[in-house]
Amino acid sequence: MAGSQMSYIHKDAKIRPGGRDQNIVSKEEYLPIIKKQFADGVKTPWATAPKMKVSGDKAEVEIWAAVPEHPRGGITMSFLMVR
Repeated sequence: MAGSQMSYIHKDAKIRPGGRDQNIVSKEEYLPIIKKQFADGVKTPWATAPKMKVSGDKAEVEIWAAVPEHPRGGITMSFLMVR
């Protein structure tokens, strides 16, 4: 994600890099976090296909990502999007 994929994240995105019980950060704050995770060797194999709910011009997408280093074995990543 650290690189060209960051262009897919809205400039005003609100991101919880550690899951629902973590603080919300901006896209600018998120980039160094994700770069460090990749540099530390954290790999995130996707365990499930994305689940998407679409309503009008809005979509909510959730993905369960297996993260062996995480105490629960993984995290749910949620993306709120607008067309």
